[in-house]
Amino acid sequence: MIQKIRLQRKIILALIVILAICMAIGLKGVQDRDKEIRMQEKINFELQAEYEKILVENDYYRQKIKDLEQKNIELEEKLERLLTISSESVERIERVIASETRGSSLLDAVAATQTVLDRSREWGISGIQVVNQPGQYASPYQGPIPDKIKLAFDLVYLDGYRVFSEPTTHFHADYVSPSWSRGKAFRGRIADHLYYGAK
Repeated sequence: MIQKIRLQRKIILALIVILAICMAIGLKGVQDRDKEIRMQEKINFELQAEYEKILVENDYYRQKIKDLEQKNIELEEKLERLLTISSESVERIERVIASETRGSSLLDAVAATQTVLDRSREWGISGIQVVNQPGQYASPYQGPIPDKIKLAFDLVYLDGYRVFSEPTTHFHADYVSPSWSRGKAFRGRIADHLYYGAK
């Protein structure tokens, strides 16, 4: 009987030891799994951060590409406008505008240049034909062409800048009152010049 009890105690003790070992192994496994989970979460976080960074950079470069494409379109338009007029015509137009506005502001020079371009477009003739029409513009200035006049030409013909949104084909000094002005729509006044276009 005593031997039987001792055997049972040994068996129970053995079971306790086995269970303790199993618990220790299981606890270590849980700890290892927790460590793996934390490591995976860290990797996932880093991957997500990298992915978001790539998305931001992608948007940046996509916008850069759009900006460059728009710039290319603008340059092509400038080149097309430039190719439609010869260097001799450019100088002739600049000299006429210099006669009209060299003592005035840049804005006035730009507006006067706009009348040449608008006449050309509205009437279907070249810029040189516009400024060579009798009695329409002052005779070409014979001195050095001021930088302001050259800039005015570039702003209108190359950059497409307009002082007046509506086609503006005529102007005169404020000390005269030509009869034709009554049949035109007044666009505005710049310095000593009054500007008009079709009604």
